[in-house]
Amino acid sequence: MKSLYRPSTLKVVEACMAWGARMRTTRHLTGLNRHILTQLAEAASLKMPRGRPDDSCSWYLRTDTSGRIEASILVARFCELQSLGITPVDSLLSSYRSVVSMARDKPQLKFDHAFDLAAKAGGCWTCAHRWLDLSRCTRCNCQYISSFNGKSSTCPFCERLNQ
Repeated sequence: MKSLYRPSTLKVVEACMAWGARMRTTRHLTGLNRHILTQLAEAASLKMPRGRPDDSCSWYLRTDTSGRIEASILVARFCELQSLGITPVDSLLSSYRSVVSMARDKPQLKFDHAFDLAAKAGGCWTCAHRWLDLSRCTRCNCQYISSFNGKSSTCPFCERLNQ
């Protein structure tokens, strides 16, 4: 049976499902409607999580140093890839893949939060403008999320070094 969908769209759906993305996230990234995504999930014997994830701002402000490091790596990589002309979807998938690899397949940063952070960093999908800022630490030279929706943050990499 010939697929009606572009292979790249199906790869995005597969990645979203493998990383536990909610329907809303997968819809934004693929443009496919709820009915089609439900059929694809059922065909793959997968269930997409239900409900709404907590806001990434709330998550970021209450997560520990490791979570803030993962978020900062994701956003820095996403912004770097965007500056090279890579599409937002491919930038997000590549950035999250890097976080998953770094975290040995058990990241604290869930894919839905990664999507929300990338949207707020790039002013895309669900955000009309950028909501967060990256800074380069003068002490360790790492890029980190320095301001999130008006709330300031310190360098999580230096925090880790001081622990």
